[in-house]
Amino acid sequence: MCNFLQKFFGDQSGGATVDWVVLTAAIIVLPILVSGVISSPVFRLIEYIHRTLAG
Repeated sequence: MCNFLQKFFGDQSGGATVDWVVLTAAIIVLPILVSGVISSPVFRLIEYIHRTLAG
C-alpha cells in the first residue's frame, strides 16, 4: 500500500492536464466576475448620460 501511494503521488503524467483545466477555468470565471463588478456602475453612468441629454 505504501508503495502504491508513493507511485501515485510521484506520478507527473497528468500535471499538464491539471494546469490546462485550471487555466481554462480562470479564463471562464474571471470575465464573469469582472462583468458583475463593472455592470452596475456602467448602468448608472448610462442612466446619468441619458437623463443629462434628455434635459
